[in-house]
Amino acid sequence: MAFESKRRILNNSNSAKSGVKDSEKRRTICLVVEDDEEVRKRLSAFLERSGYKSFEVGLGAEAIESYKKFKPDIVFLDVKLPDIDGLIVLKKIRAFDSAAKVCLFTGVNEESVISEAKKYGACGYLVKPVQIRDILKILKEL
Repeated sequence: MAFESKRRILNNSNSAKSGVKDSEKRRTICLVVEDDEEVRKRLSAFLERSGYKSFEVGLGAEAIESYKKFKPDIVFLDVKLPDIDGLIVLKKIRAFDSAAKVCLFTGVNEESVISEAKKYGACGYLVKPVQIRDILKILKEL
């Protein structure tokens, strides 16, 4: 379930008008935050195969520091992390950058969690198992 939000449109056709070569286009950068290493690596590999730049971390504290350091275009953030709850991570990232695009994913399909995610400015909420088409839809709306 994706939330309504204002999103920046990445239109690669503008590169020809601006004189930027196709090989110089900036790829969308994704941060994958998931404590399950297999899930994290599979999602990151899928994003790379799909033409996105991806990097990954397994803890909430790492996610906050990585966001500050790399300023990714979008964060795919698990809600249940071993060190910090994903909603707190979302809140801290959005406090650092109010325009941050963060999509939560989790095995928890609870209205209270969805409500909190909306309150803290998440751009989406996906329930595991996450469908590839839902990830692609969110990325296309950036």
